[in-house]
Amino acid sequence: MNGQKNSIIIACYEPDPLTLDEVLAGIEEEGGLFETVLEIFKSVEDTLARKASKQSSLGAGIGIYKDQVAIAFNTQIGLANLKFEQMTPRQLGQNATRYTKNRPFI
Repeated sequence: MNGQKNSIIIACYEPDPLTLDEVLAGIEEEGGLFETVLEIFKSVEDTLARKASKQSSLGAGIGIYKDQVAIAFNTQIGLANLKFEQMTPRQLGQNATRYTKNRPFI
């Protein structure tokens, strides 16, 4: 086994509990599976998201630093970081799940 997880990986460093709860609620609403990993070294949300997407066999990772959330996708052609400036943490969780199911973003 290559060590990748068959779920959306959420890498967190000092996550705001309400932000984390909203992301998880978005994933659950779309029927996705997730695994939360608490990081011990300080990282910003973009870095955490890239690391998480590489750990996920689904290719979707979410990074949370305090109340900041980022999504990264590990695609066939490389790593893709998408900025969703106007989305809530819940919508970011929903879109991560939608990516894994090949459905359009909201």
